[in-house]
Amino acid sequence: MAGYAGCIERPREHPRGLSGFKTALFRRHLAGNFFMESFMKKPVIAITLGDPGGIGPEVVVKALANKQVYKRCTPIIIGVQEALYKTKKISPAYKVEIINHPSNIKNGSDKAYLINPQNLKLKNIILGKPNPIQAKAAIEFLRQAIAFALKKEIDGIVTAPVNKYAVNAAGIKFRGQTEFLAALTNTHKYAMVMASEKIRIVPLTRHVQIKDISSLIKKQYILDAIDVINRNSFLFGIHKPSIAIVGLNPHCGDGGAVGKEEIEEILPAIKKATKNGINAQGPFSADAFFGNCEYKKYDFILTMYHDQGLIPFKMLSFGKGVNVTIGLPIIRTSPDHGTAYDIAGQGIANERSLIEAIKMASKMATIKQSLRKQ
Repeated sequence: MAGYAGCIERPREHPRGLSGFKTALFRRHLAGNFFMESFMKKPVIAITLGDPGGIGPEVVVKALANKQVYKRCTPIIIGVQEALYKTKKISPAYKVEIINHPSNIKNGSDKAYLINPQNLKLKNIILGKPNPIQAKAAIEFLRQAIAFALKKEIDGIVTAPVNKYAVNAAGIKFRGQTEFLAALTNTHKYAMVMASEKIRIVPLTRHVQIKDISSLIKKQYILDAIDVINRNSFLFGIHKPSIAIVGLNPHCGDGGAVGKEEIEEILPAIKKATKNGINAQGPFSADAFFGNCEYKKYDFILTMYHDQGLIPFKMLSFGKGVNVTIGLPIIRTSPDHGTAYDIAGQGIANERSLIEAIKMASKMATIKQSLRKQ
């Protein structure tokens, strides 16, 4: 128990030595630019409504009742009015103006806007269960937000949750919003980062069956993920990140006795990344790595599959975490939860994760604007 208590109380450590010094300078440099940006135009962030039958509309309305949102960005909801009207009965009051295009935003306004793509109409919205018609609408919200972002008409996207089953039932081949965004932006090398103040997890494989994971653990795939993390760490205010890589098998394969992926694929990828000048370390045995709080020593942790990383992440940060897709030509974040059909329409959904996602997207947009001006 003493070790566990130490795990809770010990503050998160940052990279030491020269790398840590450079990171501190980089963050100070960005902080100076943030001060200058505070006198300039706020980033415009599109917030897709997600599945109208889930908690997306509720948490969006609740988040937009938070004054902190307007200090960081100008929010545009991409969705349908009907879902918001249904939500207003159980959520705080807010001001929203319906517009046709981001160019219609009024400078300096502290209110939310709404754009309804293709003037979609959803009558008799069904709360609390998958509905193909509503799921198809949610995908249209996402398509519109991506189109605006690619044309640089907005500065970032925050996506409320959708349901994979419902989207596929609508006849749309769909594995997740991360993969959908990559396809529509023609991005081949990207990664999902689950980020909070306590930890940043990057699952190498995402929405795949457990039985298929081993076949995907390949040196080049791992190396690509490490490279994407290294190239995009600036979005988190980190220069030359430290990256820990967790093994696939129990005890990292025990020298090949219970699996050879560590020897044949993972370790060679780490050695190659190190040779390329990236601070990548491992592989580490997952149970000891998280159990002993070794994660606190690293900026990012690359895990081999979804639950290996998201179980410790949600134990540490559930309701406060943010899902970030890195490697895209656009900024995209989302809350760390799903559609939560079981509580849809009850007015009890927590908006904190969505607020954190909006704040993170705004910060990343400011960083990109600042670096472009140099």
